[in-house]
Parts: sequence; structure tokens; C-alpha cells
Amino acid sequence: MAGRSKRRFRETCVIYESSEDGCWVAHGLRTDQIGTGNCIVDALADFMKALDQVLKIASQGKNISVLRRAPTEVRARSLLCRKP
Repeated sequence: MAGRSKRRFRETCVIYESSEDGCWVAHGLRTDQIGTGNCIVDALADFMKALDQVLKIASQGKNISVLRRAPTEVRARSLLCRKP
């Protein structure tokens, strides 16, 4: 991409099965972005697309917030996966 500098953006997401409809959800912990799908791979791909769109809009100077913490219950899911 000519003329565009690429910066790295690091995000962590948790992936879980929705209790409401059984789909898979990939939920960003720092951005609160969500991707969904019928399988884990689809949910993660959808999440990555959503995050890419938000970053593109932000890079255009639009006044949007990229960093927005996920809700407490989502962040708690990530803690459940960590070893003590």
C-alpha cells in the first residue's frame, strides 16, 4: 500500500460459545469488538475484519474510539483460561 505506513496493533480476544444462540463469539478485550460465526475460525475471521474496519476508520482521522475495554464478564473469561 503506497503512501500508507503500517503500524502494529496488538489485541487479545477470548473465544466462547454463546449461551443465547450457540454461535461462536470472538470478543476483543481492549477494543470490545466482536466477531461471530458457526465455528471458531469463522468467529475469529469476523472479529479480525471488524477490528480492521475500526482501525481503518480511525486512521482516516474520524473521531472514533478504538480502545474500549470489554465488559467485566468477558474479561473474566480470559482469567479463567490462565494458569495460576
